[in-house]
Amino acid sequence: MAFFRNRAVNRANLHYGIQAFAETGGGVFVLVYLLRAGVSVPATLMVLVALLAGRFVMRPAVLPFALRFGLKPALIFGTLSNGMNLLNVNSNWQLILTGAILLGASTLDSLAIRQEAQ
Repeated sequence: MAFFRNRAVNRANLHYGIQAFAETGGGVFVLVYLLRAGVSVPATLMVLVALLAGRFVMRPAVLPFALRFGLKPALIFGTLSNGMNLLNVNSNWQLILTGAILLGASTLDSLAIRQEAQ
């Protein structure tokens, strides 16, 4: 890992290293779990390819959202989406709940801006 004079760059570099380590560890865990469950080696490797392809496709899809709305809303909606997926919420309800939260947040933001103006 390279160290630079800018501490923020060093923190981002460290964060990326930890993230890459966690993703690789998770991938190894999934592969071992599938192999022990009796899945064939080619099928297990295809699962790994699917995981990596999913990450490869999602990063460019999320980047414009993060650049336009900021990192905090991107993290909030990513966490919200992940939580609803883990709870097996129907995809239609996920869209409705995400829209309702977005509508509520924009309403609260506009009310706060109006109160600051007065």
